Amino acid sequence: MCCLRRIGEGYHPTTFEDVIARGVGDAVRHEAESRVDVMSDGATYIRHRITGFEPKEVPRATPQDLDEYPEFRDRLVKIGASPKYLRPI
Repeated sequence: MCCLRRIGEGYHPTTFEDVIARGVGDAVRHEAESRVDVMSDGATYIRHRITGFEPKEVPRATPQDLDEYPEFRDRLVKIGASPKYLRPI
């Protein structure tokens, strides 16, 4: 529905708002049940909006397809082709 709304095609506003409200409610409930303290969409802009964060290089899990080919993975790391991730900490 979001795409229809964006391009100006018809949609039912009440249904749209109900679907969005349910989706947000489900996500927040899931996060609360999982005991998440700080909600995040994974974006790194949080450090620009909330004080106390600073960028640090953080290890990241290797993608599964590379784990299945460890020699190739190790070769990528050796030539510096593995990405570095700066995360707010």
